[in-house]
Amino acid sequence: MQTSLFDLSYNNSDVVYTPVIFSKTIIDIIKPSGTILEPCKGDGAFYNLLPSHSEYCEITEGKDFFNYNKNNSFFKFAEFW
Repeated sequence: MQTSLFDLSYNNSDVVYTPVIFSKTIIDIIKPSGTILEPCKGDGAFYNLLPSHSEYCEITEGKDFFNYNKNNSFFKFAEFW
């Protein structure tokens, strides 16, 4: 049984993390509030700056965004470099 939308193997060289200086700047500008979902936590550059009741998904931790089914006030998009 396929557990996610795409059955792709994980390639460590595909991982690119957002520098904390960028995530802090974005959080300072947007000032998110409410229940927030970080759909791809990575090393936590955004998640660690969000309110404590925020939630996250991270495929490498077995928390697949495509299996997430709760409602949130806000969710952060993934940046494309």
